[in-house]
Amino acid sequence: MQAQPTVYRFVCTAVARRHDAEDVVQQVALEVANSFGNYDKSRPFLPWVLKSERRMVIRFYEQRKREHVIFS
Repeated sequence: MQAQPTVYRFVCTAVARRHDAEDVVQQVALEVANSFGNYDKSRPFLPWVLKSERRMVIRFYEQRKREHVIFS
């Protein structure tokens, strides 16, 4: 919970639309929760979380690139 404001700010700088940024933050939280068993407690927490943030932002743009809008 303490890392959430920092993660949110980082995501907002990378994802322009607020709704999309909130979705990415939720995905980061889910990934962090699912992989928490892999966290090395001797290392700082925030940099570990920000690695997930970067992966989720990249994944967001990769998925976005695949969505094509066709106007008829």
